[in-house]
Amino acid sequence: MGLARPKRLCSSILAVSVMMIYSGGCAPKRDLETKLITRAQAVAIAMTEAKKVYQSPRELEEAYVVEATLADDVWRVDFELKDPDANGGGPHYLIDAKTGRVLHTRLVQ
Repeated sequence: MGLARPKRLCSSILAVSVMMIYSGGCAPKRDLETKLITRAQAVAIAMTEAKKVYQSPRELEEAYVVEATLADDVWRVDFELKDPDANGGGPHYLIDAKTGRVLHTRLVQ
């Protein structure tokens, strides 16, 4: 002999299921998937890497302007010389905007 289910409980479960489907309750959380590091974080990562290569961290702050642009979930961080007449250049980094991992480094002397 089977147990009878109360009609009210069944209709409540159905209503919650329908609400979840239409509200995206079953869909993956996009905010967690697309959380990207900020410009400041990307610049800090690049600065940390650049300080490993350049003898004077002060030189980085005095001689270069840091430019950072985001495209396709990759931060491009470039150290450009402040003096346009100076020879050489600074480091350039590609940083994964999701993980903060340095993908590519190019050093210009």
